[in-house]
Amino acid sequence: MLSNLTNMTWGFSGKPAKREDVVNCVPEGWHNIVNTLIDDLLALGWDGQVFQAKEKFGGLRFYIGPGNEGIWDRISQAEKESYKTCEVCGEPGEERNPFGWIKTLCDEHAKLYGNRR
Repeated sequence: MLSNLTNMTWGFSGKPAKREDVVNCVPEGWHNIVNTLIDDLLALGWDGQVFQAKEKFGGLRFYIGPGNEGIWDRISQAEKESYKTCEVCGEPGEERNPFGWIKTLCDEHAKLYGNRR
C-alpha cells in the first residue's frame, strides 16, 4: 500500500482527502478492495480527485474526476469484486436481500442478517 499521505482531494470541495477517510466511506469488509484500488489508480496516473466512495445496492461505487480507459477499467473491476466480497468481514460473499435491501454477505453474516436471497 502506498503512503497514507497520497495526494487525493474531494472533488466537490477541492479539500484534501485522507486515504483513511475515503476508505471509511465503505463497509469494513471492502477496505482492502478500496485501498488496493487507490494504489492501482495512482499507479495508472489518476489525479487523486475522488467525489464519492460508497455502498449501493450491495456493491461498491467509486466516483472520481477525469480518468483514462485503464482507470475506468480498474474501477469497474473493483466494483465487480465487491459483489463477491462480504461487506462485513471481507470473506467470499454473495448478494442477499435480508431486509428488503441488497447486501453482499458471506454465509456467516447472512445468518446474522437473515438469509434471504
